[in-house]
Order: sequence, then C-alpha cells, then structure tokens
Amino acid sequence: MRLAGEAECPAEDLDLLDWIEAGLEFGRRSINEQPQLVSDIFQECAGKRLEDSRSVIQETVAKAGRIEPAKLIRPILEWYANVFQSDAPHFYGQRLARVGCLTDFAVWISWLHENEV
Repeated sequence: MRLAGEAECPAEDLDLLDWIEAGLEFGRRSINEQPQLVSDIFQECAGKRLEDSRSVIQETVAKAGRIEPAKLIRPILEWYANVFQSDAPHFYGQRLARVGCLTDFAVWISWLHENEV
C-alpha cells in the first residue's frame, strides 16, 4: 500500500465543495448518532461564544439562500477571508488549514442551523 503525499490531498478550490458536503454530512450523522457528544460540545461553548457562532452561521446561510455546498461556498469563503485576512492561500499548509476551517464551519451549520439547537 502506497501512502499519499501531502500534495495529493484535495485542497484546491473545487475540492472545497466536497469538503463542505462532507462536513454537513458528518454534522448530521454526529448529531443523530452521538447526540450526547454534540450536547457536551454545546455546553463547553455555551454563552456568548455559542451565540456568536449561531449568529455567524445564520448570516452565512441567509447569504447562501440554501444549505448546499454550491450555494454555501461563496459566503463561507467570504467569512474565511474576513476572519483570516486572506482569501488566497499561498502555500500548501495554508490550503490545508483552510480545508479544515471550511469543513468545521459546515459541521456547525448542520448543528446550529439545521437543528436550531
């Protein structure tokens, strides 16, 4: 079995749609299959931190109009550019970090918006 090199990880712009879809699906599965874990995460983030996250999620979904990767990609990338003061990663490590952030954002969409916790 050959191990993939880091440059083989799908981190280009078009790959982001797949990562967002995977994040949404993971969030949906985890809230259904591990509700206590998700509840524990909400408790850990309770208060202003959770409410700020909910606000950002609601704003992003409103801009997208629908919860689907093709609609979410632009508003999520706008959020990323605003938070990280960069919209174009310059090297592979930055692209990989962006994948993680966007995927995590999608998980939170499924937790905070789709389920209105």
